[in-house]
Amino acid sequence: MKSKFIYLNLIIISSILTSCNNGFPDGPIKDYVYNFNFEKAYKNTNSCVLNSINVDSKDGVTLGEAKTYFEFDKTDDEYYLYLKREFSGSYITDDVETIETLSYLKENDSVYSVTITNGIKKTNNINKVALADSIDSFFYKDKTYDYYRGGLYYGDLIYRAGDTYHMNLKIEDDGLLYYTLTNDITYEGAIFNQKFAVNPLGMVVTFHYDGRILETNETTANDINIEYNVELNKKTDIN
Repeated sequence: MKSKFIYLNLIIISSILTSCNNGFPDGPIKDYVYNFNFEKAYKNTNSCVLNSINVDSKDGVTLGEAKTYFEFDKTDDEYYLYLKREFSGSYITDDVETIETLSYLKENDSVYSVTITNGIKKTNNINKVALADSIDSFFYKDKTYDYYRGGLYYGDLIYRAGDTYHMNLKIEDDGLLYYTLTNDITYEGAIFNQKFAVNPLGMVVTFHYDGRILETNETTANDINIEYNVELNKKTDIN
C-alpha cells in the first residue's frame, strides 16, 4: 500500500459517506446536522490554520511522510494564502521534497505570488479571481446541485449519510459532532479506522484515519488539526 500524497487525501471521507439517504431520527444529532448550510459556513469562516501529517510504514518502519501546513484569510476579500509541504520516502514525487507557496492581494488588487520548490524560487502569474478560487478550493472541490464535497466543509457529506450511518455520530462535551468508524473491513484484506469532528457550521476540526493491509502489514495514517477564525501572522515574502 504505497500511497502518494495528494491534497485530497487530507480531506477525503471514506466511501461509506456517499449514500444519498438523509433520514435522521429526531433528536439532537438531527438538529445539529440539519443546521448545516454551505453558504453560512463559508460566510462565517474567514481564516484557517491547518496542520496535517501522513505516514506510511511497514512492520513499524516508516516508509515515507508528508507534512502539510496551510493558512488562509479571506476577511473582507483581503485574500491571503500560505501553503507548505514537506515530503520524504514514499511520498516524494518528481524529486520534490519541499514546496512553499505564498499569495496575497496587494492594495492595488494585484496579486503577489511566489513558489519555492526544493529551494528554487519562482514568481507565479495569477490574478485576484484565481487567488479567490484557490482559497475556495479548501472549502470544497466539487458541487453537484446543492451538494458540496471534497473540502473542509463536511456538512453535506454528513447530511447525506442520513439514517444509514447516524449511529456513528455523537455530540461530545466540547460541542463538536464526531463521526467514528472502528475496525472497518469494507475493503477485503484491509482494516481501517476513522474519526473526525466537525463544528456547528459543518467544518472539519480534527481528522484521523489509519489503515492496514493484512497480508503485507503495510499501514498508512493521516492526522489533521484545524483552527478557524484565528489571527494570522501574515508573511510578506518567503525565502
